[in-house]
Parts: sequence; structure tokens; C-alpha cells
Amino acid sequence: SKIFQLKKRFVKLKYSKNVMMRYGLEASMAATGRFGFFADNSGNVFCMVLVDKTPVWNQNNYDDTDASLVLEQTASELFLYTGNEVDFRAPEAISIFRKLNARNGKEIWRVSRTCRGTKIADRTNSGGILATPLLGKKNCKDLAYVIFSRMNEKNQSELVAVNRKTGKEVFSFMMKAYSWASPIDLYDKNGNMYMFFTDVRGHIYLINGKTGKLIYTEKTNFTFESSPIAYDNRIVVGVRGNKILSYLIE
Repeated sequence: SKIFQLKKRFVKLKYSKNVMMRYGLEASMAATGRFGFFADNSGNVFCMVLVDKTPVWNQNNYDDTDASLVLEQTASELFLYTGNEVDFRAPEAISIFRKLNARNGKEIWRVSRTCRGTKIADRTNSGGILATPLLGKKNCKDLAYVIFSRMNEKNQSELVAVNRKTGKEVFSFMMKAYSWASPIDLYDKNGNMYMFFTDVRGHIYLINGKTGKLIYTEKTNFTFESSPIAYDNRIVVGVRGNKILSYLIE
């Protein structure tokens, strides 16, 4: 038998622009086929060829991007969803949720809110879009969801549902505190979608994904920072400290 040895081969993409506010990447990239998409701390969104790192397009995202990029593949089209923070534009600025044509980077629509940073000790925590957007499926396959954080002096968040084709807002749900944990979707046997999400002050929320109607909420004594996961009718989420919580949806 022959023994095959894999050779390590590294290909790097190094780039620069006239204005680089902050170096680094914090948002998870997205990829499909031969193309990869990533966003950086200086407000850039890139598309590149994964094999040789050739740049395809670059789009200005106006501020730091920490929320992971989300791709939507249809029969003939490819779209990218992204949102920015209010970070180096602090203390208050517009946070934008955008749908881009993933093949050329052109903007299709945008939804925005005024958000702000919060002073904590000797630093400012960012506002805006901190959690990964969510694309609905089944009876909510026409909707995209995003959470805008730190919208007012109470540091509340607003979850907004947007029609994926038109960019029109369908409903919004005001949370009691800000959140950087991503929302998740669950479905019953009839294909009805439900959403579960949390905030940093210990609130959990379960809403109807189609209407935004609140089904259940509870104030816990925990601090939610990590995103939950779901399988069947069970939700598992880690909290700050040394505990992992599990919820059953009945």
C-alpha cells in the first residue's frame, strides 16, 4: 500500500486601504463554492476566491462588524446579510442591517436603528448589531431577523423581522436589555416557526416567528452571553459562570 503525505501550503491575503481604523477580524466568515466572505474591524466586507485569495469585491460596512455573515442561496442568486456596530463612531450612530448581492457586493436594501455605546469602567461597550442575523425557514422562509442592541438610555434591544425580498419591516419586538447572543429558530410539525433568544439581564423570550407575538418570557438570575442551540424541542444555553441551562418547549 502507498502512504500519501499531505504537503502544507499556506496562502495569505494581505490588504490595506487608505483608512484602516482598527485591524483584525472578529466575525465568522461565510463561504460557498469557491468564494469566501469576511468582514473586519475597520468596516470592510470582502469577497475573495478561496483557493488563491484573489479579491472579487469590497464593500464599505461603515463600522466594526462582529456579527457573523449569513448567506442565502436561491436557485439562481446568492445573497449576503451583514450588519455593523456602533463602535468607532460612538457614542451614538446608525446601525445598519443590509442585504447584499453576494456576486458583486451591491446593496439591495437596508434597515437601520440609532444605537449607542455604553461606558463601563474605563472602556465603552459597543452597540448596534452584535448577534448573528437569522434567516427563517418553512412558514417564515420570507423573513430575516436581526437584533439591534443598546438603542436607548435603558440599553434595550429591538428584534426586527424584515421581508427578505423587499426589505420592508414586518414586525419588531422590544427586549428588556441588550443582547449579543444570537436568536435561534424552532419548528413544529406543521412548519410553524418559533424564536428563542435571551438578553444579558437574564431574560429568556419565546415568540411566534411569523407574528412576533410573545409566547413566553421569564426573568432568571443568570447572565446570558453565549448563543443557544436547539435540537428537537430542547434548548441548551451556557450562562456566565459555570452553569449550562436546558429548556423543554412543550
